[in-house]
Amino acid sequence: MVEFAKLSDLSFVEKWRESLGTNPDSVQRDAVDFAQLARERYFADSKVGQPYIAVPRDIRDHIDRDPQAEVAGFMLLKCDWFPNSTIIGVCHFRRTWCNNIVLDYLAKHPLTLGQTEDAQYKVKGIGPALLCFLSRIAIEHACDQIWGEATNSSCGFYEKFFELGQVKDLFVIPRDNLVKCAARKLDWQGSEVINRMNMDAVKEIYEVEEKHPPLVGNRTQMVGSRRQLIHHFLDFPRGEQDEIAQTLGLLKDGDIDILEDQWCGVLFQRAEQDGKLRELWDEVEKRHEHGEPEKNPFIR
Repeated sequence: MVEFAKLSDLSFVEKWRESLGTNPDSVQRDAVDFAQLARERYFADSKVGQPYIAVPRDIRDHIDRDPQAEVAGFMLLKCDWFPNSTIIGVCHFRRTWCNNIVLDYLAKHPLTLGQTEDAQYKVKGIGPALLCFLSRIAIEHACDQIWGEATNSSCGFYEKFFELGQVKDLFVIPRDNLVKCAARKLDWQGSEVINRMNMDAVKEIYEVEEKHPPLVGNRTQMVGSRRQLIHHFLDFPRGEQDEIAQTLGLLKDGDIDILEDQWCGVLFQRAEQDGKLRELWDEVEKRHEHGEPEKNPFIR
């Protein structure tokens, strides 16, 4: 079952990490790291006013209000029979202002990866399930493509699963390929009879997934910088926060009535909408005792 994340779900990362034991292989470690980065991205972006969807139709509501709205989603693949965790797969994505989808992070439970011989951990189809669901979202909203960054262990999966040419670090999945993926009937979709040819195709997909786990992520994405900027801004007293907003032309009449715990999100949302995150970084970091104004990540 695919659901969109709620705060009550997000302790799963610690359970994933505890399950690794003392000697995980690199792919298992990557899976937990990417899941943790996806969660941190969710926390950081939510804090600065990034809209997140709770159900798929929320995307249409945001687009109807603003055709260039950036909308994010944090999908969780859940089951009630897997040991250790009810969450066995995660996918963090964004619908961009020009109606493409960025796949930021995708990972599956680390105990479904690696060299374990325990049969209870031989779970197939986690990555394909999340990618088929995401492809259907893309088709429903007329997105032109999905793009993301593959790892060295997952590039082969994306080549074969989406029928692409050679994939290195970057993959771009055009609409025609998304249509094919969205139409797939995998064996966990039991509402329809699946013919033999489809079952052979499913078996091939699962074999590719087993050899090339479909991880997606980048440890240097902007989530870390956003968190730093948020934390440094919140270190200032409200008066200095208002002074920064005034300096950047982001302070409006009535802002004094915004509650302390809401002010940061309001300001960051305005800075993003007005294209002033670069200036906000400069202003906050030059004032903060541990600031790093020379490392501005928002310069393009």
